[in-house]
Amino acid sequence: LTRHVAIAWNESAEGARALASAMPFLATAEKICILTVREDASKAIPSSKALMAYLKLHGLASEAVLLDSKGGPAGDVLM
Repeated sequence: LTRHVAIAWNESAEGARALASAMPFLATAEKICILTVREDASKAIPSSKALMAYLKLHGLASEAVLLDSKGGPAGDVLM
């Protein structure tokens, strides 16, 4: 049983494929957090709503967490 899983989400095709492959692993999680990073205030923020709906269709509850990069790279914020 996996206790807590964090998904770094940017709405990319690569991310969607990785997520689909991870579904058996996600099904064992007690808690799933979807992390999105605001990298640039002038750009749209990746939405986690569609991903949350997808997970819900599979019986998985999740919560969205929006992180602000404060001008730095998203990878640094996620680490």
